[in-house]
Amino acid sequence: MMKIYKKENKVYMVAQNRLDATDYDNLISQLKNHIQANHKVYWYIEMENFEGWTASAYWKG
Repeated sequence: MMKIYKKENKVYMVAQNRLDATDYDNLISQLKNHIQANHKVYWYIEMENFEGWTASAYWKG
């Protein structure tokens, strides 16, 4: 599971447990939109009990 918070030119992401292809798609979409709107973005990632990505998410990247 992943939560994404945005404020001004900052993106704050909290990744928990195992992330999947849906999380990957959501992350890429949110980052692209925020970069287009702000041109320069600072990205912070926090991991809680992070177990990695599923195989389907690796194929996306």
